[in-house]
Amino acid sequence: MQEDIVAQETCGIFYEYNTAGHRIKRHYDCQPVPNDDNVPMEDWEDWQVLNFPDGPSEGGKFADNQDSTIQVSFQPLDITVSPNPTAGNINISVPSSDIISHYHLKDATGKSILKGNIFSRSHHLNLSDLPAGIYFLIVYHGNLKEGFKIVKH
Repeated sequence: MQEDIVAQETCGIFYEYNTAGHRIKRHYDCQPVPNDDNVPMEDWEDWQVLNFPDGPSEGGKFADNQDSTIQVSFQPLDITVSPNPTAGNINISVPSSDIISHYHLKDATGKSILKGNIFSRSHHLNLSDLPAGIYFLIVYHGNLKEGFKIVKH
């Protein structure tokens, strides 16, 4: 199942100042925008500084940008890894075998342990030669990827 969710927001970096004019807080914030138009990425506005009349020395706030549109598209992957935790063997299941898939296993320090291709919807991976510990498995399916934390006893 493929699902697209599009959210439009106005985002910016906001600064807050105390009465002495010292910046006391900087935060990034987004607010939903009622906009039915899907604005292409190339039409997004550049960041700019907005000057408010009361200014920062009087406790005012200003933003780097209050008028940019962000579109977010989520495509949930149907990749499963089981069993987890494992004593040595895991199975990787991908949504379809007609899309190129591969995996990359790393240890807790980020060192590459195993790499390989996935040629069918279900792939068996033997971890029994590896010491007990925490590993990170990244499964690439087409141009998408999903990460899994694997615990080996």
